Amino acid sequence: MFCPPRLFLEKKKFYRGAPSSNVFLGYYREYILSLLQLLGVDMEDDAGMIKYQVNDIIDLERRIANASFFITL
Repeated sequence: MFCPPRLFLEKKKFYRGAPSSNVFLGYYREYILSLLQLLGVDMEDDAGMIKYQVNDIIDLERRIANASFFITL
């Protein structure tokens, strides 16, 4: 499950568009939330900080995807 650093969605095109309307990022958000739950993270916080932190994770990956150069074989 854990692997060397790379974009999880692999292709830049999956990170394009607004996160609220991008279907791939929506599924990825659900994946991250379920992974955190399996790892034992308390998902019932009052401030909803987990969702903000997941959004930060996705934002970081979007920035990396937009700044990276991918070579396809």
